[in-house]
Amino acid sequence: MSGVVHVLRKGSGAGCRQVVMFPFGGGNGFSYMGLVRQIEAGAEVVSVHPPGHLFDGAAPLESIYEMVDVYVRELRPLLRDGCVLFGHSIGSFVGYEFCKRLEKEVGIRKLIVSCVNAPHRVLEDLNMDSGMADSQIIEKSASVGGMPEIFMEDADLLDMFVKNLRADLLALERYSRSKRPDGERIATAGVVLYGQDDYTLRREKIEEWNLFMDCIEILGFKGNHFYLFDEENIGGVGEVINRYLGG
Repeated sequence: MSGVVHVLRKGSGAGCRQVVMFPFGGGNGFSYMGLVRQIEAGAEVVSVHPPGHLFDGAAPLESIYEMVDVYVRELRPLLRDGCVLFGHSIGSFVGYEFCKRLEKEVGIRKLIVSCVNAPHRVLEDLNMDSGMADSQIIEKSASVGGMPEIFMEDADLLDMFVKNLRADLLALERYSRSKRPDGERIATAGVVLYGQDDYTLRREKIEEWNLFMDCIEILGFKGNHFYLFDEENIGGVGEVINRYLGG
């Protein structure tokens, strides 16, 4: 199997449910391991591993559409009918485009996006950009809890993180400028989660996800951009995923 796809937990039974996860900026295929433990027993959990992350020797991709091309090719043989897609931050847009590409081919139960304004609004409150100095990217990432402490203790890991996050930011910039709030709706129903103290968001811009899909729930949690890893929230996020795994 390609290094782009990781089966974080194999499902049990021919009809088992499946969650496919797309990581956040600078993240990798193992970034959701804590959340995986909250997902119902027996469900299969699959994550993508962006090229260039964690020393795989590849160059990081600088286009969301290129990411989707790679993930569609690698994930298509593994997808189960009725799967749930989950993405956080830039992973939300990757999940949305992935869903748009495959929803007529595979039955996708729900798309869950986390901590992003609607696609055409993402740059308006981000307060980060790909042209920032390394020190600024590090400071901003640390301020919202998006950088594991171990990265600050290892120069090679830190350099890799900054390189990958810079590529992801460039991909976001290119993507958001291409989006228009019309003609891009997906048929799959969506759920939007967010941190109530996330400076990158505005509630009215989150609600504009309804221009791109039918949002059956918009749920706020206490915390910042990485609220989903807070001990008080991780169980609740897992409950949301489990609820939509069931229907």
